[in-house]
Amino acid sequence: MASRNIVGKVIVSFVRTPINLMKFATERSPAAPLLQEWRRDFLAGGERRDMAIARVMLGTGFAMAMYEAALDGRITGAVPPDPAKARLMYADGWQPYSIKVGERYVSYSRLDPFSSTIGVAADMATLPTGLTERQQEDKAMLLVASIMGNLASKTWLLGLSSFVKAWPIPDATQGIG
Repeated sequence: MASRNIVGKVIVSFVRTPINLMKFATERSPAAPLLQEWRRDFLAGGERRDMAIARVMLGTGFAMAMYEAALDGRITGAVPPDPAKARLMYADGWQPYSIKVGERYVSYSRLDPFSSTIGVAADMATLPTGLTERQQEDKAMLLVASIMGNLASKTWLLGLSSFVKAWPIPDATQGIG
């Protein structure tokens, strides 16, 4: 029984950490009002409301600074959708989800919870350059594509995926017949 409890705690930590990282980033974004806890803090008034608003404002300001840095080419986002353009960029030493330091690129993907905000801001600044005008107008699609691309690049999600795959899952037909 005790070993089962330890295994459960390990599994919960693999699930809880990614959730907490995503929650941290969301609380500090314009999407914060979608969280029930944020709405409760906002409606409570006083210091709780002030802190909820401050988190959104600080996170949004940080995202805007990262957006500007991406427009200036100081940080990068996702790989461009045009394969020819992507090949040229890679040949030039370009690296996705990175900070440009001199002529080198240093990945920011392990800087979570901040890398989520940096990545989404960089994607929103740079992804539209490879899209048609009609695609560029669909901001919701760009945002969802950016979030999905950022989640796909997270090492902690790869760790969770590998952890789950490592568990022996019994065949549903085992023991039948």
